Amino acid sequence: MKKYVLILISFLFIGCSYDKIYENRESDKQDAQKVINKFYFLVQENNKKEVFKLFSNRFFQEVGKERFEQILNKTDNDFGKIQDYELTNSWTQIIKGSNPISKYELGSVSLTV
Repeated sequence: MKKYVLILISFLFIGCSYDKIYENRESDKQDAQKVINKFYFLVQENNKKEVFKLFSNRFFQEVGKERFEQILNKTDNDFGKIQDYELTNSWTQIIKGSNPISKYELGSVSLTV
């Protein structure tokens, strides 16, 4: 009988996930800021080839490289060159464990043109 109880308890623990969730850690926000800095630096330098490398294939399946390039060009033409930028609103969630995932929501960027 003890064997069956131990086996049952073992299966219960195997089925559980041991995830640790971190929200809005300063280090995660700093990592996001690094990506934003790189993005806007490359946009200022008009280096679209390197800008595209910051985005996943999944992003381009939804938007398309040509469409994204049009958006960058239109933004530049309509508003002028970006002089400065600042991340004013963000949220991060990092889950470590058996089902790891990272989520970054970079909601507001204040631009000076």
